[in-house]
Amino acid sequence: MDRKLALVAAVILAGLLAASVAEAVVYSLPVPAQFNVTQDTIRLNWTTADTGRQYEANITIWRNDTAIPALIAAVINNTHTVLRNYTQPGTENDWATGTSGYGSASCGSTGAQTPLFVKNGTDVRTNITIPLTTANENLTVLFSAARACPPGRYYGLLNVTNSTNATHYANITVIMDIPIDANNSLSTSGATNGVGQFRGKLDINESEDHRYYFNTSAIVNATSVTVNITWAGHTNDVDLFLFDENNVFLTGSSGRNLSETLTFMYPQAARMFNVRVYGNNTTSQIDYQGPGGFLIYGTLNATNASTSATLNRINFTGLAPSERHTVNIVLTNTGSINQTNVTEASELYLMQRFSSNAPTGAQNFTLRVPDFVTKIDARLNWTGGVNYTLRLIKPDGTLVGTSSNKSHLSNKTGSVSEEFVTFTPSGATIGFDDDGTWTVEVANNTAGPVLYNVTAKLFINASAWIMSNYTTRTFNQTGLTNNYGTHQINLTAQNDTLSGEVGGRLRYTSLSGAIHDIPLNSTVVTAELMVNSTYNRSTITITDNIGVNRTGLGSILLNISVNNTGNADLTFDARANSTGLNLTSNSSKFLDFSTTDPTGTLSANTGSNLNLTITADTLETLNTEGLYVGWVTLNDTGARPYQTFNLTVRVNLTSEIDVRVRDALHVGNNEIENVTQTNNITVAAEVFYKNGTEITDMINATGNFTVYIFEGNTSTRYPSSGTLNVTNESITSTDDVPLLQNGRYEFNATLPPDSARPGGYYSVFVGASDVRLGTTLKGNGTNSTIRVNNSGLYFVAIDSTSVTVADNSVAYFNFSVRNLGTFAPGGFINISTNSNLVITPDAENSTACTDGTKVGNGFRLESVTAANSIDPDGTEVCRLAFKLDPNNVTSSTSATLTISATGEAADYGDLSISLTITDADSSSSSSSSSSSDSSSDTTADEAAAEETAEEDVLDIASYPADVEIVQGGNKSVDIGVKNTGDTTQSGVELAVEGVDASWFGVDPESVDILADETVTFAVSYAIPADAAIGEHAITYKASNADNEGSVTATLTVQPSNETKAKIEATYAAKLQNITTVETRINDLSKRGYNLTEANATLAELKEKMRLAGEAIASGDYIEANALLAEADELLSKLHLQLAEAVPASGTSLLLIAGIVVAVAVGGLVVYMFLPPAKQATTVGGFTYGPPDGGSPLERAKQRLKALVEKIKQKLPKKKTGVTFNVPQGGQA
Repeated sequence: MDRKLALVAAVILAGLLAASVAEAVVYSLPVPAQFNVTQDTIRLNWTTADTGRQYEANITIWRNDTAIPALIAAVINNTHTVLRNYTQPGTENDWATGTSGYGSASCGSTGAQTPLFVKNGTDVRTNITIPLTTANENLTVLFSAARACPPGRYYGLLNVTNSTNATHYANITVIMDIPIDANNSLSTSGATNGVGQFRGKLDINESEDHRYYFNTSAIVNATSVTVNITWAGHTNDVDLFLFDENNVFLTGSSGRNLSETLTFMYPQAARMFNVRVYGNNTTSQIDYQGPGGFLIYGTLNATNASTSATLNRINFTGLAPSERHTVNIVLTNTGSINQTNVTEASELYLMQRFSSNAPTGAQNFTLRVPDFVTKIDARLNWTGGVNYTLRLIKPDGTLVGTSSNKSHLSNKTGSVSEEFVTFTPSGATIGFDDDGTWTVEVANNTAGPVLYNVTAKLFINASAWIMSNYTTRTFNQTGLTNNYGTHQINLTAQNDTLSGEVGGRLRYTSLSGAIHDIPLNSTVVTAELMVNSTYNRSTITITDNIGVNRTGLGSILLNISVNNTGNADLTFDARANSTGLNLTSNSSKFLDFSTTDPTGTLSANTGSNLNLTITADTLETLNTEGLYVGWVTLNDTGARPYQTFNLTVRVNLTSEIDVRVRDALHVGNNEIENVTQTNNITVAAEVFYKNGTEITDMINATGNFTVYIFEGNTSTRYPSSGTLNVTNESITSTDDVPLLQNGRYEFNATLPPDSARPGGYYSVFVGASDVRLGTTLKGNGTNSTIRVNNSGLYFVAIDSTSVTVADNSVAYFNFSVRNLGTFAPGGFINISTNSNLVITPDAENSTACTDGTKVGNGFRLESVTAANSIDPDGTEVCRLAFKLDPNNVTSSTSATLTISATGEAADYGDLSISLTITDADSSSSSSSSSSSDSSSDTTADEAAAEETAEEDVLDIASYPADVEIVQGGNKSVDIGVKNTGDTTQSGVELAVEGVDASWFGVDPESVDILADETVTFAVSYAIPADAAIGEHAITYKASNADNEGSVTATLTVQPSNETKAKIEATYAAKLQNITTVETRINDLSKRGYNLTEANATLAELKEKMRLAGEAIASGDYIEANALLAEADELLSKLHLQLAEAVPASGTSLLLIAGIVVAVAVGGLVVYMFLPPAKQATTVGGFTYGPPDGGSPLERAKQRLKALVEKIKQKLPKKKTGVTFNVPQGGQA
């Protein structure tokens, strides 16, 4: 068949199949169709719509071509493909729970056909052959052993063929649902009475949920159904959902990680419910075969002893703290199942609810969280086609949980969309460090508002509120003695509470796992005292300067919020405060303060202010730096959760001021073109007190400011000590001009000529100092970069800075070189030594960043225009190798290797290597002698004494484990160093390793520490504006000539607003790039290119960008930056894949398939307008709902899926012609 004929046939086939979608008809193949069959899909289940009997369905075979003299239709059972779904195990031992049991032979397996039967009238056969002498013939398909099979779904195709010409055939889709009942896994006797089981596997990327049906009256008088599931590995998330007979969502269980459990109370009798199982199975198969899932019926009924009314819920009316309510409960077993060893448990939580229909973007809600909360569970629910992200944030801004795209599990099953975050503190409770106002953030990630609801449960200690005299007991089945019991529940509102809604439950659990829940509800009525957005206690710390009087109008003013967040009025009682703020190290020095306290009554949900006035008088502080501390106490005996609030007020007086460098320019830009000339750097800076007040009365740049430049990669400083010459700026004349110009200080720093100064990017450090009331205030800052145009070679030893080589042997030494300068160097890289050593460049093991020419003991660099010179800006790392060959030496000797740049090349200093040359003739005997002497002269006691003497006695006693600073920002931290020894440690210094030395300063530089004394070093960080954001591992090391001690910590550089804007711009640009690439992919796809790998990379790229977008939305720019870097690599990979893409074979066949699918979709649209399917069927007093998927739309979707699979099978294997091959026997 040529291509044109194939195309025509495909279009005709598509039209016929599309028509069959609308008419529920399947036509035989090939075309023209000899016959057709209705229905094209049959469902075998507990409903009786077709035949009045369960697990039967009618089909009709119609003859299309009357010209065919002998058309005999055959329904061939042994060729059908109806298999067990869900991969359930199928032996009797696997399913020993059921009373009847069954074997695999009667039900088929995951790899063998399930026996089906076909009957014409009363003739029941496995296979049947019928001559079509009339227009049609009616048959019934049935499965008589269905109820004894493993519960779940079975589906496949049943074959109808022309037995006289087997190439003509039609396939009917068969779907069969087996419920959980007494015919299979539901036990109706013994210890597991009322327990059914279901098991299976969710395959990777399975597109449909697993559904298990059950009748609510399979156990008579059932009052509850409990479903639980446990799966292997616990690495993937699995959720449970329960639906009623009309596929209305009832309840679910999600986010429990190890297992899921749901309970539904008082289900309506004789209804066919269904359990839906779905999981996050994108990475691996989810196996829930063992232990698997369990359906457990309960038969306990709870009533109020006073009224005999059923206790669907216990609703305690409004409670005041310490108020008690009581209820007497009668539990009765109303069924035929013994409820054995029934235990009681309770849980209680404070509830806060929010709702909104905010458009795209984020909306925040305030969550009041007291310290005694043991867990927080926040859930976001909505209906509609939007996508939300839920975040839970501590008062200090720490993100403790994010939920995004979890709703795809619930969406897949048709339940209510949900995102959830659960937070459990590391301790028993939240604690005072984290109590206060938390934030619940809801971000709408799609266009258009949809109403959503947020419910936050704050779990508290239920045993303090609920008292019960219940004891574990067994409830015999109805009609026997001891089938009921009465107990009392007392609910007492505790002082540890908030106002508003309280929820919870009483749970009664039998040995079988049956659960009976009684929900609890109440409302607590009380005032709440919240100060500074927290309960019970808070600390406020402000920083200010010594050398300044803060009195009168210049006093320090604090306005602190005081709120009644409760639902009852708050009346203030006694108030108190300290008489002043005393210096912690010397209470004779102090700050005065006074308060204006809120008085009278605060109505519910209103606020006021606590006003503090703090005066700093240098006559009272004597300009002494340190921490001044005082307190204020507010009290209301009627407030909850606490009647008293303690506010600690701390003022840190310091000599440090803030310097903000606004600009540093050379002749209008940031470049120094010629290092051989004197260059002026014009600096613009502002200076502030710690309270934010700008200092504008400095008058002399020479006296008030210092400037130096610093290259961060090499820790190179110019000048090496001291400062550049600084003068008031003079632009148009030789006269000094006012230091303060344009609202900031502007002055010149002179950089002297130095042809050897290496090029690169230098930070400009500006120090400011001023004397106020006899006290010197100092600070420094940096926020600008000067580009020095010169080469700048930087040498680093690759392996070690020490080399040992034996006489009559050779050694190799490797080092790297980067050019941190702004243009390529010329000249030489040379190595020299003061020893009798032959040094040879090893060109074979060196990278091609020189011209390879040996010049003396080094390499020659090409000129600045050569292509193989060392690239500027540090973008190239070169490896250079040298061979070291010592001449004969008569004894071991030490020497030094020096690596340097000469000629036109400037460098950041020589690289010095310690060299040890050993005499091969004497080293062995010398070593042996030394070893012998050592073993004979040193005793074990002496060795132990030496080891003890060498123990380090310097200990880092206190330090911050984590420090966060914004790019361009400053922060000072204290490091406590203790001398744990019994002698004074002299000349102790503190170093910070792991970051550039330009990022910090240490004060004091060196100090003597007495025995058992602790000295505090101040580490002042000044982070460059262009510092790499993210975490930097650092080490604080205290050392002197004899001892050292160290600890590790983390310095996190957070992005500045400028960097955030760059990241956001990069994100937006990459999105645009992806759009462009997608356009190209679509174009290549239409032209028949094979883009499998490219599409996979595109999907991975989009996922990275989605995560980056979420990170930006959550404020995590560090993570976003890392993700964008990964996205950049994927984008480069994608461009390469597109460049290498080639046209795929069989392009026209794909076009044919597209036409077929398009026509079939048209039929699907027609079918969507047909009347809805019947929703429920009543048989024998039971009301059954059809399995989901019984709707016309669902059936049409399944037929469309089958159609696509058929088309795939019919596509030719070769480029020439189109052939539809049908296997013998009529199988498709």
